[in-house]
Amino acid sequence: MKAKLLIGLGLALAMPSVAGAETIQLHIQEAVPALDQRDGRPIVKITFTPASSTHAAMFSARNIGKQIHLRADGKLLSSPYVLNHMETRTIQISGGLTMESALALARLLMMGVNFTVDNEPVADVHQ
Repeated sequence: MKAKLLIGLGLALAMPSVAGAETIQLHIQEAVPALDQRDGRPIVKITFTPASSTHAAMFSARNIGKQIHLRADGKLLSSPYVLNHMETRTIQISGGLTMESALALARLLMMGVNFTVDNEPVADVHQ
């Protein structure tokens, strides 16, 4: 699913992956379904823990203009592009969601899944 990454990104625990790639583990405080205020489409708003927000700025600064991959327990959820340097603790996942799928995704994320972000080149992404 192609999506937009908006508002901000809280990240923690940078771990190397393949050469030049980076994987970040995210710590979620809250995930809720909502409607995008701009176009009324379903989204999932994710807020990360305060401890993760420092790493957000570093990761996003290194990845402006690049595609990243959001995963829950290794399963690919979304592959947005980083549009700018993100300093807040909140992101939105949008694109191709219904309210039912947004609710299901929010529930999944709140169950304590291993939520990660990586910047591996698309050709190297196998999950």
